Amino acid sequence: MRLFLTGGTGFIGSYLLQAALKAGHEVRAFRRESSQARITLSREPEWVTGTSFDDVPAKALAGCDVLIHCAAYGVSPQPCEWETAMQANVAEPMSLMLKAVEQNVSRLVVCGSCTEFGSAASRYDSIPADAPMEPIGAYASSKAAFTTAFSGLVREKELHGLVARVFHVFGEGQDARNFWPSLKRAALAGEDFDMSSGEQVRDFTSVEVVAKMILEAALNCPLEPGQPQYVNLSGGQPQRLAQFAEHWWEQWQATGTLRVGALPQRANEVMRYVPQV
Repeated sequence: MRLFLTGGTGFIGSYLLQAALKAGHEVRAFRRESSQARITLSREPEWVTGTSFDDVPAKALAGCDVLIHCAAYGVSPQPCEWETAMQANVAEPMSLMLKAVEQNVSRLVVCGSCTEFGSAASRYDSIPADAPMEPIGAYASSKAAFTTAFSGLVREKELHGLVARVFHVFGEGQDARNFWPSLKRAALAGEDFDMSSGEQVRDFTSVEVVAKMILEAALNCPLEPGQPQYVNLSGGQPQRLAQFAEHWWEQWQATGTLRVGALPQRANEVMRYVPQV
């Protein structure tokens, strides 16, 4: 199939791009100037380069079977300003979706985020894909706003549309300030590692597995015209953050001390983020 992908130089997007290329798909991917994939690709896609989605000509989407939108501004721990988030995560990708509609792209797929559920997550042992969105902060709110706008477009134009919400992902190429890369750096350096109480419950999934899940959902999830679908993507093995840290600390044969409880919980922390999958 011919795919158009955004976010192909990001963390998850790089692995998604690699999975699509290895599966033999023809991929046209948008990238910003000077950006490179986080991993070595088996082969190069057809790159479309620009500073924003506004630079993507409509003809670049011509002949594509599926548009997979994986790019996002302000993913933690990057700073995220409200005005920029709404422009980069809502206005610009909606413009891209309209170009795809103009070019008769048959399937539109969005990589959403579990943070869209926000405070609603605390009311569920397992969050259903159609749970209400109660986001906290600029990034989560912009992702939720895009999901709402995208769903409205799918209904109005009777499109085949899917929002695949990704939960907690880890792996090589992730921002060094995230939990797993920080934990690995300390473990391999023989340093102590300070963390919170670790009572947060998360469903961590490796980025390689998540990339394959996104591709599978993008290509094969049953979709009805005018009826946006929502799916949760995760490994289905929730655990406390402390358990996750202890597992990897042992895997890396760390000589330092894992100092559980040395840091306070973050403000507005949702203690249980577990999807119904």
